[in-house]
This record gives sequence, structure tokens and C-alpha cells, in this order.
Amino acid sequence: MSRVLIASSHFYPRTGGVERYVFELAKGLAERHGHVVTVLTTGPSRSRIQSDRVGEVKVVRVPTWASLSSAPLSPTWLWQLRRVILSERPDLINTHAPQPGLPDLVSLTTPPSIPLLATYHSGSLKKGGWTDTVIAGYETSVLPRVLRRSAAVVVTGPAVAEEPYIPEGKVEYIPPGVDTSVFRPDLDSIRRPGQLVYVGRMDRDSAWKGVSTLLRAMGILAATHPQARLQLVGDGDAVEDHRREAAQIGLDDRVEFTGRLDGSDLARAYQAASALVLASETAAESFGMVLIEAMACGTPVIGTRAGGIPGVIDDTGGGVLAPPRDPPALARAMARLLDDPVEASNLGRRGQEAVQHRYTWRRTADAYDRLVRDHLTTDRR
Repeated sequence: MSRVLIASSHFYPRTGGVERYVFELAKGLAERHGHVVTVLTTGPSRSRIQSDRVGEVKVVRVPTWASLSSAPLSPTWLWQLRRVILSERPDLINTHAPQPGLPDLVSLTTPPSIPLLATYHSGSLKKGGWTDTVIAGYETSVLPRVLRRSAAVVVTGPAVAEEPYIPEGKVEYIPPGVDTSVFRPDLDSIRRPGQLVYVGRMDRDSAWKGVSTLLRAMGILAATHPQARLQLVGDGDAVEDHRREAAQIGLDDRVEFTGRLDGSDLARAYQAASALVLASETAAESFGMVLIEAMACGTPVIGTRAGGIPGVIDDTGGGVLAPPRDPPALARAMARLLDDPVEASNLGRRGQEAVQHRYTWRRTADAYDRLVRDHLTTDRR
């Protein structure tokens, strides 16, 4: 019986690519014989450590005093994290970054006797704003030190391994997966001609997601494709900004803001769309989980040549690529699939078959199970 502690700045019920990965990993390891899993994360209290359970997983939530960008912070963590580690007595610790703060402190306060695995989910965090100076300092000093302490560094996309702060010789590639019992083709669902969908955050500090580029491309597409419609799925503090932007472009009646969708509601949005569009602009998009969710539903995807997106699309054959930050090129890619439903259908079929074979949460948990057992065995020799 091994005790595994997983550290992540955020966890369920918060949603996002990293949060979903950590949730499915924790659940998958806990379902396998021989692992007792605890997730160490942040909570809403400013003073107390709180505990609860999510299925078979124990969750310990340390206080949050403030946030920088979306990274939670607290001056009390140093002694609180040590207290949690002593109390939980883990045989192995797995940290999940890139969000600075909690995972870094866990790594730096973990006793040398406990094997440490780091999972890194993103390329550079630089966003082109005032915080880039701070981020540059973090990526050249703190982050390399943290990752060097780890026995292995798991990356969720091949592009991440090329970043200069990832130590050579320690890399393991374990991509995210899809719940194919939820995200699957629905033969009873009717695809809406001209329907395009974006799924993801719409925060001001996530402008690299390229929603503004997508809206401008939609304005170009509208001139030649009167049936084209765009569904924006997600929430965040930039939703109203994008709503005003869509109105200025003249897309009031062509863009639908649905808010966040989960589970079967999200699957239905994929199933109804002619294509998913992900217009991310930087290496911060290390994989693009929405790509494989859409593919699992038999929906073709349109992505940009940024971060890990090209690797996913090339690996599956489930979509087409356009340059980042190029609205006319993105509009042409969208028009291509809307004008050729046969090609779109073939891409959707290829993507769905590839996801079934390569990108399931069971495969992700199996890979971690092997990695955890290997490092526990090595440490005990």
C-alpha cells in the first residue's frame, strides 16, 4: 500500500485543463489497488486548513490570502505545508504546475527521503503584459531549481519538453485523456450546418486563448457564409469584453455566449457543431484538451500552430491548422470545413478513432501507476 500526495494550486470543483487532469489522475490512482491518494490544494478559508473527500480521494485545502493573476498565495503556507506532509506521511509526492506558489513550496519543503515527481502542464507563462518581468525571473531561477529536485518531470505535451527550464534526461510524456463514456458520437444528434464552437476560459489574463482573433475571423467569414454561427462556451472576466467586441464587428446575431458547460451538456455542444475552433496564440497552450474532447465526439477541429496544438492535430489527423494571430487565415480554415462536409466528416472520424486508441483517462492513470511504482521501487532499493 502506497500513500500518494498530489499537490495542485486548484482542484475540484474548479474546472480547467489542469484541474481536470489532476481530478482524473487522483480518481484513477485511487481506484487502483495499492494507492491511497490525497490531494493538497487551496481553499476559500483565510485561516483554517480544511479537509473533505471527493469519492475515494481525500482533499486537504490550505488557506488563501490573496491571488496574483490567478495564482493563490498565502504567507502561512510554509509551516502549513510541512504540517500536512508530516500528517499525511506520503510515500511519494506529485506536484502540478505551472501556477507558481503552492506546488513550488511543496517541492522545496519535501524531505529528500520522499520521491518527488513534477508534472508540468504548460509552455512559458509569459503573456505580453507587465507581469512578464516577474514571470521571467520565476522561469529562470525558481522553476529550474524546483524541477531539478524531481526524480522525473512529466509533461502533458511534447512541446513542453522543449522549454529551456525542463531538465534533460528526466522527461516522461503522459498526455491528458477523455471520458469516452460522455464524449462520444451521438447518432441521434443533428449537426447544425455552419455551427462553430469555442470552449475555454475567457479571462483578461488569458487573452492568449485567441478569442479576439476568433471573433475577427468570424467577422470575415460572415461576409461569405451567412449561415455561419459561433458558440462561445466558457466563463471569465472577459466575457463582457468579448460580447462588446462581437457587437462592434456586427456579430450580435451570430455569436452565442452560453457560459460554462460540463459533462453531457458540453458533449452535446461538440456533437452539434460542424467544427471546434481553438485559436490559441502562445506556448501556454501545451496540449488543448478541448481538441480531444471534440474529436471523441466525432467533431473535426481547427487549431493554430501554437504550443502543443499542432502535435495533437498531426498525431490524430482530426483537424486542420492555421497560423496564430491571423484572422484571415483562420477564416479560410473555417470556410474550408464548412464548404466541404465530406472532408469534415472524414476528419471527425479519424480524430474519434485516434482518441479511442491514444487519449483516454484510463491510459493516463495506467502510465502514472507505472511511474509511481517504478520510483517507489527504485527509492526502496
